[in-house]
Amino acid sequence: MEAAYYDNIMEQQRLEPEFFRVGFYGRKFPFFLRNKEFVCRGHDYERLEAFQQRMLGEFPQAIAMQHANQPDEGILQCDAQCILQHL
Repeated sequence: MEAAYYDNIMEQQRLEPEFFRVGFYGRKFPFFLRNKEFVCRGHDYERLEAFQQRMLGEFPQAIAMQHANQPDEGILQCDAQCILQHL
């Protein structure tokens, strides 16, 4: 039985999850998310574009930030929801 487990490990294709860095900036987010970053695991074979659409679906009023730089103080204190996402 143990040999069969090792055979499965070596021969079966494994799903590779994608991980994304997500930042929630702005004062319109709940306190536990506001101006914090998290590493989130995407669904199996989920790409960045699909993950972005899913996050914007959960936060429909959010603005997707397009740059990879750390947000400045103006974004951190704005009365909006800004989401920054990276691979």
